[in-house]
Amino acid sequence: MSKRGRSFKRLRFFLAVSIIALITFSLFACGSSGGGSDDVQVQALAAPTVSGVAATGAAMSGVVGLMDINGVVLTDTLDSDGSFSFNVAGLTSPFFIVAFELDASDNPILDTALITIAFGPGIANINPFTNLAVYAALSELDIDEPLDLDNPLGGLDFSEVEALLEAAIEDIQNIIQNLLANMVNPVSDPFTADHTGLDAVLDMLKIDLTVAGQVTFRDSFGGELSTVSIDGLSGVGSFEIAVKGNGRIIDLEPDYDARLILDTDTGSLTYSYRRMNFVSTTIDVSAVAGSVIVIGTGSINSNPGYEYILTIIEGSPDEIYMHITDSSDGSIYHTTEGTHSINVNDPGFTITIKSPSNDI
Repeated sequence: MSKRGRSFKRLRFFLAVSIIALITFSLFACGSSGGGSDDVQVQALAAPTVSGVAATGAAMSGVVGLMDINGVVLTDTLDSDGSFSFNVAGLTSPFFIVAFELDASDNPILDTALITIAFGPGIANINPFTNLAVYAALSELDIDEPLDLDNPLGGLDFSEVEALLEAAIEDIQNIIQNLLANMVNPVSDPFTADHTGLDAVLDMLKIDLTVAGQVTFRDSFGGELSTVSIDGLSGVGSFEIAVKGNGRIIDLEPDYDARLILDTDTGSLTYSYRRMNFVSTTIDVSAVAGSVIVIGTGSINSNPGYEYILTIIEGSPDEIYMHITDSSDGSIYHTTEGTHSINVNDPGFTITIKSPSNDI
């Protein structure tokens, strides 16, 4: 394992262990230290705060910890909508902020830890994109191993970290730009975990990080879209494309196939399975991390009120994953999630890049 990989692992382990200890002592013994929304006093309104929302698509439920550059730590529980707020008066920025999910016994689950960095009071959301940005920024630095457990922020040039974080966020924005009507900053822009805007992108695009410095992008079903070095985010991108073709998912259930016909230039998508016939009314398509994601609305058997996410992964044969939900409540109407082999035949899909200077 590389020194960089060990550094990431040690950093994550240090923060996790520190926050677990403080959760045990502060939250369960002494109560919240975050200065959140439950006991706000009038004079506290002017206090400097760091606030945000922790989400992975759905709002995170669990705990959040903030650590300043001097190692001072505040802890709090996440609100039901994933929001949090810390009074940082008297603390020294920058701040590391970490959120964890909880298990059934109210113990933090280490594998759910997500990180963000705030360089002063303001908004600092926590989500897979902020986590990726922090790791990408740190990957550009020579972080000594082992980390100083008494002061994990000591010795770092945080003006450089801030510049690297901004560059990483720009790379991430390039990856997701065609999936959003309006570009946002995943760290510092207002955010709500309501399955719209950036939160909808979190629903459809999943990110796995490894201590070896690799990033795997997955669709909402867990299918691998692409794996790249964490140092190579600038080469991922998302590009405007056109997709045309048709295919059949063999034995989606025994003896039952699903059929997809798609032409994004004409705005036509039909997907049929057993007695269901889905026809799109809107289509938005982009290439993300080497694969195609199509989103939009449509009708089932001439009844409107449905939304869909379609993923196409080029290969031999191609693969497709279809997810249809009821627009009124977000409930799943149909999904190919959970199937083991989704092969497309008859004859597959042609993908054309509309941005000549880019490639999938």
